[in-house]
Amino acid sequence: MWFWRIGRSQNQSPRKSVRSWQKSCRKYMLRHWSHPTYHHVAKIALQTSVQDAKARRNVRKLRLPAWYLPKGTKNAVDLELEGASSSCEAWAIWCGALVVLSVAAELVIAWRDPPYEIFLRLSIWPDMAIAIGIIGEVAFGMWDSRIQTELRSRSNDKLGAAEKEAGEANDRAAQALKEAAEARIRAISAELELAKYRDWRRLDDAGFSSVVDAMLSFAGTPFTLAVSPIEPETTELLFRIRDALKAAGLEHQGWPQSNIIRFAEGDDAVTVGIGKGVNVRDVTITWEFSEAPTFARVGQTLSTALNAAGITAGAWGERQMPMLRPNPTLRVMVGRKM
Repeated sequence: MWFWRIGRSQNQSPRKSVRSWQKSCRKYMLRHWSHPTYHHVAKIALQTSVQDAKARRNVRKLRLPAWYLPKGTKNAVDLELEGASSSCEAWAIWCGALVVLSVAAELVIAWRDPPYEIFLRLSIWPDMAIAIGIIGEVAFGMWDSRIQTELRSRSNDKLGAAEKEAGEANDRAAQALKEAAEARIRAISAELELAKYRDWRRLDDAGFSSVVDAMLSFAGTPFTLAVSPIEPETTELLFRIRDALKAAGLEHQGWPQSNIIRFAEGDDAVTVGIGKGVNVRDVTITWEFSEAPTFARVGQTLSTALNAAGITAGAWGERQMPMLRPNPTLRVMVGRKM
C-alpha cells in the first residue's frame, strides 16, 4: 500500500512531481529490496509506470457527434438513441443549408458570367458541396429512420410488457373477487346453518311430559319410526319422540324394509326407516286404512299432543306398503320443518 503514500501535492509541477515520485520509489526499493535482481526489476517497473503516467496525461478524449453510436443501435440506451436522433436531424438541416448555399454560389458564378474555363474551376467546389449536402441529408435521414425504428420497437416491447402486467393484475383482481365471493357464500352458508341450529325443533321437558301423559292410555300399541332426510335436527327430534312414546308404554318395532339405518345407543340397538325418495315435512303419523279402529285415535292423540308442544304434526290413514301390512303399526316419520 506504499503506492498510495507516494505522489505530488497540489503545488508541485508535473515534472517535479515525477522526479519526486521516482526518488521516493528508489529510496523504498533500496531500503526493502537489497538484492541486485530486485533493483533491476524495480527500475523497469518504475520506468514503465512513468511512461504510462505521461501517456495518460497526453491522451485527449476525442469529441464525437451525438449521432455516432459506437455500440450500435441495439446496445445503446434510450437516452443515447434520442440524442442521436436529434443530432441526425440537426446534421440533416446543416446539409440542406449547405446545398442551398452551394446552389446560391452557382447562381452567383453564373450571374458573373466568367469565361468557360474559369467557370468550370469555380463551379467545381459548389458542385461538390451540393453532392456532399445531398448525400449527408440522405445518410442522416436513413440513420435517423433506423434509430426511430429501434425506439419504436423498444416502446412497443415496453407497451407489451405493461399490457401483460396489466392483464396479470386484472387476473389477480378477478381471482381475488372470486375468492371473496366464495368466502361470502361460505359465510352465508355458515350463517344459514347456524340459523337452522338456532331454529331447531325441540321437545322440551314440559312438552315431553304432556306427550307421555296423553299417550299413557295407549300403552302396548306398536309403532315404527322413519326419518327423511337424516340430519342432526331430524334425528334428534325422532329419538325424543321415541323416548316419550316408550315412556308412555308404547312398543317400538324395527323397520322391516331393507333401506334402514341402525342407531346404537349403548346396549339398545334401534332401527328406523330412511325414507328414500319420500318427501316428508314436519312430523307425519300414518296407519293402514284397514287398521283405523286400532290406530286412528292413537295417531290423532299423538298429533294433538305434539302440536300443543310446538311441533307441527299431522295424522291420517293411508294405503301402506304390502310389506308393512302383515305387521300393522303406527308409523311415525320425521322430516324437515316446513
